[in-house]
Amino acid sequence: MSFKKCMWCCWVLSAFASFSLMADTLDSPREQTDLVSFREMSPSEYNEVLSKYKDKGYRPIDVEILGDSSERTYALVMRKNTDGRAWAIHTKLTSDQFNERWQDYRERGFRLIDQESYTKGRFRKTQYYAGIWVQNRENYDWASNRNMTSSRYSERLRDYRDQRNLMPIDVDAYEINGSIYWSGVWVENKDNLQWSVRRNIALSDFGDHFQEFRNRGYRLLDTNSYMKGGNQYFATIWVNDRRNGNPRWLARRNMTERSFYNWNNRFTDRGYRLEDLEVYETGSGVRYAGVWVEDKSARLDWPNRSSTIREVNNWLRDEENFAVGMSVAVVHEGEFKFVQGFGKQNKQQNADAHGGTIYRTASIAKAISGTLGFLLQDRGFLDLDAHIRTLVPSLPTKHDYTVGDTLTNRSMVRHYFDSDDDQSEPSQFGQTQFNRARPAVDLFQNDDLESGRYNYSTHAYTIFAAAAERATRLSFCNMINLSISRPHNLPTMGCENQASSNFENFDRAQIYNTSGNPVSRDNLSWKYAGGGMESSVVDLARFGKLLNAGKILSEDDVRTMTRRPDNARNYGYGWDHGYDSDARASWYGKGGRQRGSRSYIRVYPDHDLVIAVMINNRNGDGFRDLTSEIAQNVLGR
Repeated sequence: MSFKKCMWCCWVLSAFASFSLMADTLDSPREQTDLVSFREMSPSEYNEVLSKYKDKGYRPIDVEILGDSSERTYALVMRKNTDGRAWAIHTKLTSDQFNERWQDYRERGFRLIDQESYTKGRFRKTQYYAGIWVQNRENYDWASNRNMTSSRYSERLRDYRDQRNLMPIDVDAYEINGSIYWSGVWVENKDNLQWSVRRNIALSDFGDHFQEFRNRGYRLLDTNSYMKGGNQYFATIWVNDRRNGNPRWLARRNMTERSFYNWNNRFTDRGYRLEDLEVYETGSGVRYAGVWVEDKSARLDWPNRSSTIREVNNWLRDEENFAVGMSVAVVHEGEFKFVQGFGKQNKQQNADAHGGTIYRTASIAKAISGTLGFLLQDRGFLDLDAHIRTLVPSLPTKHDYTVGDTLTNRSMVRHYFDSDDDQSEPSQFGQTQFNRARPAVDLFQNDDLESGRYNYSTHAYTIFAAAAERATRLSFCNMINLSISRPHNLPTMGCENQASSNFENFDRAQIYNTSGNPVSRDNLSWKYAGGGMESSVVDLARFGKLLNAGKILSEDDVRTMTRRPDNARNYGYGWDHGYDSDARASWYGKGGRQRGSRSYIRVYPDHDLVIAVMINNRNGDGFRDLTSEIAQNVLGR
């Protein structure tokens, strides 16, 4: 899905209160619920997304369609269908077909919640209609009308209010043969909510209109924009529940696709969810409007939010530190309390960093691999005490160590030629795509082993991956996906596979050097297990949360994995551990840095606290002090 560069203008409102009864009438639940949104989709992309998220248990709540001479463009908002409510959506219906669907769904106990109309065709344009229906479990009275003149819409608005106590929940204006027509959806106002509809608001008057209703305690429910006589106009629906209060909410309009992307991610991280999306044509091109409502009060009300932002900004101001884009997540007592991006995930495209930005994990891959090792051992696929050549028999005989030694850095396999530079290996290391680990081992297996009892080694993890692949008959990347990412809902955590068809995913961060200049990606497939994975900061923090809660491994396994096996070094099976004297708490964690990345995760197990930090360039300093400062504030030290 493409993004276009242009300037933007917008407005914003935030009102603070709580609500309960509005959830049923307006189909807007207060409790936390997952939501996804997509824009600029072709019909085939739309169908793919709709099918994918239907299978995941989501239902559509808003659809926007722009028609042109050749193809339709879709935007879609889907929310987790937490109560298993039946639903239906149709997006290319003639007027007669819409009537048939409308009657059929009404008889089957459904009600309409969203209605759209658009034209398509180069010469003789055809009018099409779209709608979203949901199962009417509450048995609300409802109504909807299409192709109304302005006066007819006003009559319906009045009659439905006075005769049936219906309130509007959706309003749309569209042009047919040079004239503006109106559609609307109404639902029974059992909660006696105050509401107001305003139409034909000129662009120049919108600010005053908005301020008026904000001051009166209303919140924006629905926005529609349309062109009439070459000028931009708006229609709005406002609601107010004086008894139970409105939710906290935010809204913006006249956004370009890029600015909508940035604001949507920012608001989502903050704890809001998108409830209403409007996509409309203007004289300057396509624009977006949105309304977000509170969804995750644990984030909105977290008392340590300001101090966490302060600590991050202090870190960024230090001349020793530098980050083009940075994302931070804090999980405390089982809940995400803080998610925020700083700077740019791609400054050339003006894309802000956010909680869903995908970064290179660098050596945090080692901690993920250590977890995989214990999972495979628990399931009977792998014995960490087995000699390495029982699973990688082609290794030279000098490789005299166990499978577990590769994870604890006790194998004495060499690291990079320059231990502080991941680019010091021969060029073929970073240019070849390896679909399996075993061929990558050939690159270094004949090199001399180091002396001593401990040697940090990314290369040793490639040998571990080769052993695991032989034990399971699966590729290392498939093992990560099947054992960790998929079952634990960590969709961004996995191998950085530049050969994948969707690698240009917009949320993947551009990587930069220490001067902030973009650099090309080296191929990481030779070291997936030791330094070739990627993740968002949210999935990284969720990984730490689940691990600490015993959801991935048993508590005994986690304790063994995160503690040193001997006195050689404070390093376990992919994890460091220590004691934070300032926060007065023990921790385990892992950091990493490589071309275009610096990352860190720290878990304070006795306090159920996880802090994750990721940036898209390699800098000179790490995040141990930053995570300690955040922990001190959270723990009140």
